Amino acid sequence: MNNKISFIDDTGRVVVPAGLTGSSEKSIEFVDLSDPFQEDLAAFEVDGTWGFFDRYGHIVIKPEYSEVLGFSEGLAAVRMLSRDLEKKKWGFIDRKGQMVIAPAYTDVRSFSAGLAAVRITALDGDKRDSKWGFIDRSGKTVVAPAYEQASYFSEGLAAVQIAGHGESSGRWGFIDQKGQFIVAPSYSQVDTFSDGLAAVMLSTTEGEKPINKWG
Repeated sequence: MNNKISFIDDTGRVVVPAGLTGSSEKSIEFVDLSDPFQEDLAAFEVDGTWGFFDRYGHIVIKPEYSEVLGFSEGLAAVRMLSRDLEKKKWGFIDRKGQMVIAPAYTDVRSFSAGLAAVRITALDGDKRDSKWGFIDRSGKTVVAPAYEQASYFSEGLAAVQIAGHGESSGRWGFIDQKGQFIVAPSYSQVDTFSDGLAAVMLSTTEGEKPINKWG
């Protein structure tokens, strides 16, 4: 059975036909239907590479990346296509497909409130040290990479996880855009802030509870 995806508008008119083809003239294999269009562009896969098409079915960014994230604040994270893992880094493109932040990151989050979480891997003696920090739209580091994990900014705060030792190991807290802890890293699990509250968990044996921006 060969199921093909098309898109219709609210009148039932087909605006993106089934069997849309990529630059190789091969049918698009996959579109993420959970949230296909982000800022009017949808990511698609053909032959294991990813690109973007618009709401009219026009391919605006050729499929030439191994992975992509959806557009946010005018930029999309893309992972370079390479057999060499050292070169298979993430960068950011604009809506024209121009690389505006060079691929230099081992992992990334989408932009939110003008900042994006990025993971930088560097050699620390004989070991690789991988930490998360935040960059702005120019690619400048504004929060130094110092965290085990990081989320995106929501309502002025971002959840970050510290390394720590003993009971504080792996705890989550919330920082502002200057990298200052506003809510101390005290939680085993957290969610992002929404309407002034965030769900957090002190330990894996107790349920979630909401906190405000002052903890």
